[in-house]
Amino acid sequence: MVISENLDKTKLTIVENYDQVNEKVNDIENKLKDLSFVVKKEDKDGCNIIYARNKDSKNHIIFQSGLHGIEGYVGFEMIYHLTMNMLEKIFNLKSAEKDNSQNMFDITYIINANPFGVKNKRRVNENNVDLNRNFLLKDEDFINIKDDYYLVDEVINPKKKIKDFNIAYIKTIFNILRLVVKIGTGKFKHVLLSGQRYNTNGAYYMGDGFQKQTIFLKNLYQNLFSEKGFENTIFIDLHTGYGPSYQMSVVNSSFMKLGKEDESVKIDKNKGSKTKNDNIKSDDIVRNLMQNYPLVVQSNTDSFYEMKGDLIDYIYKVYPSIKYATSFEFGTFGDSVLSSLKSVVAIVLENQYFYNNLNGKPVNEKELDRIGQKVLSFYEKAYFPKNLKWWKKAKEDFEMAINCIYST
Repeated sequence: MVISENLDKTKLTIVENYDQVNEKVNDIENKLKDLSFVVKKEDKDGCNIIYARNKDSKNHIIFQSGLHGIEGYVGFEMIYHLTMNMLEKIFNLKSAEKDNSQNMFDITYIINANPFGVKNKRRVNENNVDLNRNFLLKDEDFINIKDDYYLVDEVINPKKKIKDFNIAYIKTIFNILRLVVKIGTGKFKHVLLSGQRYNTNGAYYMGDGFQKQTIFLKNLYQNLFSEKGFENTIFIDLHTGYGPSYQMSVVNSSFMKLGKEDESVKIDKNKGSKTKNDNIKSDDIVRNLMQNYPLVVQSNTDSFYEMKGDLIDYIYKVYPSIKYATSFEFGTFGDSVLSSLKSVVAIVLENQYFYNNLNGKPVNEKELDRIGQKVLSFYEKAYFPKNLKWWKKAKEDFEMAINCIYST
């Protein structure tokens, strides 16, 4: 099914800031009403929730953007594209199917899940907490976290102001490479990316307790998942950064329990690849994705990286009967060693500038000095690209994955 429209534009038109996102939320609301949904919109401290309900539906699909702040711009544009250019055709196809009530669906959009991060183009919240590492099960879990972040802290979180972007860039690469040689690539990746409680101002800080956004979202999920029943609910969280530069990855949780017998496809838990196995269990959606989508991987394996407090893992631990929950990851720099290094450098320089040049106080993007503009520009390349070719491919990948899910 080809459902793409307006992807051959010569000019890139995307939201550039938090205010523009909020303005276009109204377009989404109006379009859903035009499609005969009963629509309600709520604004919870900057997090916009759009509820679109259909009297004939027995299913529910939820899209979330902005848990990692700046990544919410790409996520929002995908939600906007789905609503304005794709949904009507999907809706009409579903309506034409024999068992209409069984195939129709409700939709919920959670936009700006981390309002501070979206507004200030940071991946973290106002407490420097990476919310996608804050979804632990209980308070005691924070106390029991053990990490070796001290091994990377000095290199990843420099205590000096950035005085020259190019010098800071080269110095950061050199220091990271020297550290990797010292402790090993695997150790470096694990210590850096899994989440830490060692440095409250450091990168990948998971917090020392549940954040207000996490508490709010947990309650929201519980209410949303119960509307049509966990077994009829799909949840998709939208992210950028990880994976090949021109390929969106579907990242499944290692806690996902596979369901029906599937004699054709198996998820290789080490590589996320397609393999044959006559005895493996798999549900229909995962099977359809594995057969028809080019890149499906699994978290906490060699194909991805381990994270403590990951949202999708949390969902499967608390709601194991959910129909499907996953993350869409739109790759930016790429997945080569050099590209992965650049992604880390983007995190380091943004955090260094924020805490040393800005003294931890957000400022308007237009008020940034020349160094700040260079840091932000580099940071955006990692999490909010402005390349037309990249956006065309990202939308094509998004459509392909959505088709696999909706057609199951």
